[in-house]
Amino acid sequence: MTRRRRATSSGFPPWQRRVFAPGAIALLGLALAAPGFGAGYATGIDVSHWNRAVNWARVATAGHRFVFAKATEGASGSDFTYAGYRASANAARLKVGAYHFARPAGKGRAAVLANAVVQADHFVTVAQPRGGDLLPVLDLETTGGLRAPALIAWTSAWLREVERRLRVKPIVYASPRFWNRALSNTTAFAASGYGLWLAHWTRAPAPFVPAFNWASFGWTFWQWTSCGRVVGIRGCVDVDRFKGLTLSPVLVRAAPTDVSPPTIAGSAQLGQTLTAAPGSWQGTLPISFAYLWQRCDADGANCSAIPDATAQAYTITPLDVGSTLAVVVSARNRIGSASATSLPTPVVVGQTAPTR
Repeated sequence: MTRRRRATSSGFPPWQRRVFAPGAIALLGLALAAPGFGAGYATGIDVSHWNRAVNWARVATAGHRFVFAKATEGASGSDFTYAGYRASANAARLKVGAYHFARPAGKGRAAVLANAVVQADHFVTVAQPRGGDLLPVLDLETTGGLRAPALIAWTSAWLREVERRLRVKPIVYASPRFWNRALSNTTAFAASGYGLWLAHWTRAPAPFVPAFNWASFGWTFWQWTSCGRVVGIRGCVDVDRFKGLTLSPVLVRAAPTDVSPPTIAGSAQLGQTLTAAPGSWQGTLPISFAYLWQRCDADGANCSAIPDATAQAYTITPLDVGSTLAVVVSARNRIGSASATSLPTPVVVGQTAPTR
């Protein structure tokens, strides 16, 4: 992302060549190898203000499915391109996620934790992740002078605060070298269910994954190069893979939100049957709907529930004559629920006399 490290011709950065003997590297490559690059992967990119102008329609046409955009840095920094990138990428039907470039700080445990919470809150305020976005990301590249125990505590506090605010588990971005040296190769975050966005720039068929292959869970996203060539973007750009073809497991899940209100079809006349349509809703699928009919005064106010009128259709009774009718639609999914009310019908009239 912000800092760039180049892989060697062997496919492993210098730090890995120092850790593993040449024979071990070959064995490791075989052990971690996966089927060809295109098999089972969705591709995407990540960007910040360094990428300048982006033609998002061309990026999408080239087959990329997602983008992570830098939203914030430290306790107060914001990337001025974030809002525009997000809007334009969404318009191109790319899935969009936001990341925070961490600037850990603090002397003493209380100050370290407080700093993490401040940065997490700043990120949520600026990024404003919503249902259907990619999960938020913590980009770890600097220590701020914190030793491993303090940096682990800082990271945990940031992740917990974002999780508390958004009710989703963020993803951690880091390189193997940084994770090993700065966070003592801890498996705590993998064991707690946080996914890994791995920065390992290599042409090898699979990356080296820290924390013992992320506690056997492996990587979720893999930034495999910092200098990819993507149509619609000038110069180098970070290119990523998602381990899967459907992005559903890494999307922010959201409770239903009403986009357009329920409607009622049918004639407001004694004996006629009215039918409710739920309107339009956003949120994580599947969404189920429930109905509650109400009887209101002639002005459409002072509504009260009609006993046992909970089906999608309602047949008008003599008690409704002179009143208006409305329907309340409740939408529910695994995340939560919400309700919306239709406009009232015209005043209900009695049956008209048959003509001779």
